[in-house]
Amino acid sequence: MSERKFEKVLLFTGLTANQFTDQPTDRGTVTLFPDRIEFDGKKLKASLKNVRSVANEKGRLKVTYGEGTNLETSYLADVLTPAGKRRHRELREAAQSLYAAQPLSEEERKSLSSHEEIMRQAKAKTARRNMWIGAALAIGGVLLTIITYSAASSSSSGGRYFVAYGPAIFGTILFVGGLIEYKKNTR
Repeated sequence: MSERKFEKVLLFTGLTANQFTDQPTDRGTVTLFPDRIEFDGKKLKASLKNVRSVANEKGRLKVTYGEGTNLETSYLADVLTPAGKRRHRELREAAQSLYAAQPLSEEERKSLSSHEEIMRQAKAKTARRNMWIGAALAIGGVLLTIITYSAASSSSSGGRYFVAYGPAIFGTILFVGGLIEYKKNTR
């Protein structure tokens, strides 16, 4: 089989802050070769050599590559449009047929599970941080409203007060999102 090219593909790479915020590392062209996957983007050129497995995970193509205990994972996804979904399906099918799963050794399985555990821990840490920031914003917004209302109501002329609903609502949303992400990554 000769090379196959897929354009407008998003690349999500290893243990970076970008992956945890679900922001792609780069966008570019993916070329499938019998021995590797190459990515040519605006910011990054990458060659994923010794592809060990290709699997669909949460709408992204999970590519595990490398040798021995030096296994790495990158994710590929197409732009989420009807045409992009069709191209993503074609990319997934082509990659899965070209890179049939090679059995991993016990050492490689341990390395991969260790890598996945590190990623889960990092996502849980980010989620905890979002929960703390969200709680602080929500509590700060409510406290600001209570303090300014108390000051205004005790004033003989009535006074003014702030209803800080923005920080309260945004903080609550951030807290709930962090809680959901935390529970998902601490199972």
